Amino acid sequence: MLYERLKTEMYLEFGSVAVDGQIERIIMNEFEYKIKRQFDIYDEQKLPQGFFCLGLEDDEDKKFMNMEIIFDQ
Repeated sequence: MLYERLKTEMYLEFGSVAVDGQIERIIMNEFEYKIKRQFDIYDEQKLPQGFFCLGLEDDEDKKFMNMEIIFDQ
């Protein structure tokens, strides 16, 4: 899901870090270290609304806003 939404965002590549590297960073930083440790499946108020992605440009069709990848709930 994350890869499909970001695979054409080539402007996210910095130096030797490709889009795949950006996705790995998002998964490790946003999910593993932040969301997973605080996640409570019984509390819908704590469900994440999106992942932060440095440099991500707004795109309403892909639901990118303010450098975040917004989730469908």
